Amino acid sequence: MKVPPRPHKPLGAVLICRLVAAPALLLLFTLPFSGVPDSYYLLAVMPTGLNSMIVGHAYGLDLRTAAEAIVYTTTIVLLGVAGWALFF
Repeated sequence: MKVPPRPHKPLGAVLICRLVAAPALLLLFTLPFSGVPDSYYLLAVMPTGLNSMIVGHAYGLDLRTAAEAIVYTTTIVLLGVAGWALFF
């Protein structure tokens, strides 16, 4: 097994849904409203949590993809937040 494992289509779908689609939908649905706290947008980009592994195990889903999603989203978000803190 290579470290890190090569991304594959299901993992790409998880990454796009979790890190792109979820924040975009939140932004789209909250644009007409004022007073939405900025922390909500930060929460929308939070990485996939361990809860996805528990749900995957309970329903017999692909645990390898769930574990990879946790690792990749956590790494991407940590690097993104660190970059954001450095430049802004």
